[in-house]
Amino acid sequence: MRTMMMKRLETGFADAEAALRRMQKTANLRSIEASFLTMANRHQPGERRWYALVVQNGHEKDVAERLDKADIHSWIPMRKRKMVRCRGRKKPSVDAPVITGFVFVHVVPGAACFAGLRGVKDVIWIVGAGEQPMPIRLKEMEAFKDLAAGGAFDYGRVPIDAKAFKIGVTVAIKDGPFGSFKGRIEALGAGSNKDAALVLIDVLGRACPSWLPLALIKRLD
Repeated sequence: MRTMMMKRLETGFADAEAALRRMQKTANLRSIEASFLTMANRHQPGERRWYALVVQNGHEKDVAERLDKADIHSWIPMRKRKMVRCRGRKKPSVDAPVITGFVFVHVVPGAACFAGLRGVKDVIWIVGAGEQPMPIRLKEMEAFKDLAAGGAFDYGRVPIDAKAFKIGVTVAIKDGPFGSFKGRIEALGAGSNKDAALVLIDVLGRACPSWLPLALIKRLD
């Protein structure tokens, strides 16, 4: 009986030690990731470049908030809705990303910086060739910012050829950092989102689903 109790105690201690080692390893990894992430903040010396993070759809703002807390410059192009009235009352508009599933960051490139960004919750990968992130030209970003700020992609901006967009049709993105990227329409929006389409974009060989305003795409076939 005593021997069995001793074995149980020894097993319990061993399990506790193993659990403690796992916790320490996790804590060390988090510490390393946090250290890497500081290499992406606004205060790092060097020339900054724009990069695109592929993130979980619907978590764009969550990722941007985490980056902001780490003092990292990020940007999400937004499309706005007009203020609507409901039973005589003004209903606040809800903005949404122009390109869902993406967050743009302005950082000094480096291995530690990219490792830190990849470790942010809900970040899937950094757009690039293989493991090498691809910088976005400043002119493309500035032009896209101007278009978004000017309301070019706001709700209600339905193009004249909107009826040409159907499920299965191949399209290309017209403007911005992904200009000329191709994709296939997987679904069409409805209701307040009728001026958008779910497009499976070919991003350097990887398929990325994203809701895009029809004003941002053109039909190819």
